[in-house]
Amino acid sequence: MVFFAPAKINLFLSVVGKRKDGYHLLQTVFRLINLCDEIQIKIRLDGRIRRIGGPSAIAPGEDLVLRAAFLLKKESGSELGADIELKKTIPIGAGLGGGSSDAATTLLALNRIWKVNFSKSKLLEMAPTLGADVAFFIFGQSAFGEGIGDQLSPISLPPRWYLLATPNLEISTREVFQSFELTPNSKAITIQRFLDGSLTTNDFEELVCESYPIVAKYLHLMRQLGRARLSGTGGTVFCEFDSLKKANLALGKLPKEMKGVVAAGLQKHPMFDIWRAIKGL
Repeated sequence: MVFFAPAKINLFLSVVGKRKDGYHLLQTVFRLINLCDEIQIKIRLDGRIRRIGGPSAIAPGEDLVLRAAFLLKKESGSELGADIELKKTIPIGAGLGGGSSDAATTLLALNRIWKVNFSKSKLLEMAPTLGADVAFFIFGQSAFGEGIGDQLSPISLPPRWYLLATPNLEISTREVFQSFELTPNSKAITIQRFLDGSLTTNDFEELVCESYPIVAKYLHLMRQLGRARLSGTGGTVFCEFDSLKKANLALGKLPKEMKGVVAAGLQKHPMFDIWRAIKGL
């Protein structure tokens, strides 16, 4: 069986506080886009879980697909196993949530095909073990995120198309958050203020640009085409357009050294309606 794991972009990202345990408190709007990794799963009756092929850049201990599969097996007690093949399209360490999406989609897919049928709330409880953004992908729709990104409210967004460009580098989210230069300096807002206004700031932009000059270069070049911004804490920069035609025209104007791609905004995860068929989702 084949399942698609979509990327996300952050339409804005603000640091509004810090918990006593050191975690930063955020506000953001997550938007799913139709840039997807592909996950192929074949059930095994012997209970073994194996990765078939896949990107060599992912260290075994950091393989979120395998971690998600073993976590569900442990929590559910299922006697089934799986052969899992991941075909990557989403760049690694690019602020697009590829690893988190792969983990969430693996959880949801195995929850279905192993017939575990855990509720959505149960899967959301498991998500932090795998990573902060995993909860959003299990949530499965555009969302206003708060807390450490785990407090999610659905938000309806208009059809939009995005021109994305990602430098050939991998940025560590952990290192960005641990930076001594990162201080909470944004005021919290409401969903309505985001919908009414044009808030597109990313509090990580200055820090990432100072540490990775090529990201600053990409932003400068992209801003000649529109209101460019950084997604998450990674290296991807993007512009938003209200038509596919405009996005493709901008793609054609990118300098040769920038590899761009156009993606459409999604309101829901490709598996969203399937999840609802499972009791409790």
